[in-house]
Amino acid sequence: MPTEKRIKIITESEVQEFYSPPPFTANGQRFFFALGDREQEASKKARQRRSRCMLTLLLGYFKAKPMILIPRYHQVKADLKYISQDIIPGSAFTPFTLTQKEKDRLYSRIFELTGYQNWSANTHLLPLLNYLNDQARVWLAPRHLFDSAIEYLSKHKIAIPAYSTLQKIIGQGALQQQVLFNICFFKLQISKAVSRFKVKFYTF
Repeated sequence: MPTEKRIKIITESEVQEFYSPPPFTANGQRFFFALGDREQEASKKARQRRSRCMLTLLLGYFKAKPMILIPRYHQVKADLKYISQDIIPGSAFTPFTLTQKEKDRLYSRIFELTGYQNWSANTHLLPLLNYLNDQARVWLAPRHLFDSAIEYLSKHKIAIPAYSTLQKIIGQGALQQQVLFNICFFKLQISKAVSRFKVKFYTF
């Protein structure tokens, strides 16, 4: 089977940066990892300290980037150290990997705390496509549609899906607008041709 060709929107390095944990400064750590009363209550429900620390970590990342991140330990080591020393004091962590069940449970709590919805094609695809089709009438550039999609998702409190998902959506929206443009252009050419024919016919 031929490989599906996807629309190129941003560079590989931009994709990597966009879907990586945000690089917090010391002030950023204090701001994004601070827990409100409701968040502290949710944290206390976790049985293991590791789970409480990871909830604080991923929640802080989600506040900065509303998407599901599955970072590697070396990417979060500095932030996790800060949390384990200043937010939920205790012994330092050795490298570990969360199970899929743990990830699902943590993000379920994050969605509850933030009021965001996880991306669902069945629920969110058609409204987003309609919005992007409107935006494409203004400017068909893929980067414009990408930025418009992020803006729409943020406004409606929907977690940003994977880049490959956005590629498919934007490619579909851009294709629909290109087809509509071609149809309109074809109709215009026919109209002009008919008008010229009428002029020649009546002058004859």
